[in-house]
Amino acid sequence: MSMTRFTAAAAAGIVMGSAVAVAGAGSLAPGHAMYGINRDTGDLTRYRFDDAEADKVHPVRVADGTVLTGIEGLTYIPGFQNLIAFWTNPDTGRLSLVYVNVQTVEHGSTQTAHIVNDSMEGGHVTGAVQVEGDDGHTVYIVQDELTLPFDVKGQFNMANPNKSPNMRFDMITIDGQLITREDLEDPSFTFTGDVVEIQIRAMGGANNESTLEFWDGTQWQEWTIQGNNTYVFRADADNPIFVKNLWNESDGGTSMGQWWIEFEGQVTVNGEVAMSTPRRLAQVDHRDGTVIELGKLENRYDSLTTVDGETFFATRGQDFWRLTLDGAGGTVEENVGEMHPRDVLGLDFAGDRLLGFTVITDRLYSFDPSNPGHSPHGHASDLGLSNLGDVCFVPDDNDRGQFPALSYD
Repeated sequence: MSMTRFTAAAAAGIVMGSAVAVAGAGSLAPGHAMYGINRDTGDLTRYRFDDAEADKVHPVRVADGTVLTGIEGLTYIPGFQNLIAFWTNPDTGRLSLVYVNVQTVEHGSTQTAHIVNDSMEGGHVTGAVQVEGDDGHTVYIVQDELTLPFDVKGQFNMANPNKSPNMRFDMITIDGQLITREDLEDPSFTFTGDVVEIQIRAMGGANNESTLEFWDGTQWQEWTIQGNNTYVFRADADNPIFVKNLWNESDGGTSMGQWWIEFEGQVTVNGEVAMSTPRRLAQVDHRDGTVIELGKLENRYDSLTTVDGETFFATRGQDFWRLTLDGAGGTVEENVGEMHPRDVLGLDFAGDRLLGFTVITDRLYSFDPSNPGHSPHGHASDLGLSNLGDVCFVPDDNDRGQFPALSYD
C-alpha cells in the first residue's frame, strides 16, 4: 500500500547509495510504522521507525480461538481500525478476507481478527496493496491458482469470446478435439458430450446470469460467478465433464455475446480434485471480498505494490518485476532485474521509498524501482522481526494502533 504519492526522483530511479549499505533503522522509513504478520506463528508485529522499536502486537486470532498462520497478503487503509489480510484455510483451501484489529495492542484480547468473507473466489493471495483515488480506496492482490474439491453443475453465461489468449473460448473433448470461437461462428454448430477442459470468460457486470452450483460435501451451494473473470475447468478422461448443451440465445444465431454452456462434473487440476482459476492480478472490494479479475498472470509472484493502480511492482525469487495491464484481459510482465536479496515476500512504499522485507535474512531493504540491484537508502541489519509474509507501512499520524480510529470499517 502507499500513503503518499511516488516522487519524480523515485520514479526516475535515482541511486542514492550502494546495494549493501547498512542503514540506521529509523532512517529507512522516518515518520512511519511497519506492520507484518509472522507466517508460522500468526503474530502481528509493528516496528516504529522513529523510536527504532519493535512491538509484538498480538496473534491474529478469530472468535473460535484459531490463530491464522500463513498470511501473505496484507494492507491498510488510512484511518481504519483494521488491517486487511487474506488468509487461506489450510483445512479447506478456502480463501478468507480478514479484518485484523490493530487496537488490541497490549490488551491480551482473545479475539483480534474477524473473518468478513470465508469463501472468496480464487486461490492463495501472495501480495496485497491499496491505492486511494477519487472514488475511495481500492485494494489490489496477486492471486495464485485455486485448488479445492468441487463437484460442479449448472449453466455458465460466457462473455463474447474473441481471439485474445485471455478472452478465448477453448474446449477439449474426451477424444482430443479442440473446439474454439471459430466453431461457434458456424450457425449449424451444436455440441453435447464429454470434455476434459473448458476455458471460458464470464459475461460482465449485471448481465451475467450464470447459475452454477458446487457441492460443499453436504449440499449444493450457489457459486457466484464474477463478471469478466476467466475460468478454467479440467477433468480426467476417466471422469470427464459432461456438456449437456452449448447454445446461442439469439434464436439459433451466432451472436458472440449470447453464448451459454450447461455442464456438470468433477473438475481436476494436477491430479487433485479441484476448481481452477488462473493466476491473476485482481481487484478486491474490501467491504465484502468480491474479487474482480484485472489480468491473468504467467508467473507466480511473492509480493505486490503500486502507487497508482496502473503500474505494479512485484517480486519473484530474486527478480524484480513490473506489471501493467494490456487492456485485453492480460498483463504485461517485465523482469526489471535482479535484486541484492532474494525471497522478498513483503513489498510496499513508505512515502516515496520502496522497501521490501526478505525472509532469508529477516532484513528490510530499500529498492530503486528502475535498478533493483541498488538500495538507495541501504538496509536495516536487524528489526527484531522474522518470517513476515507481507508488510505495510503506516504514517505515524494514521497508525490506529497508537491513536483512536477515525473509521471503523
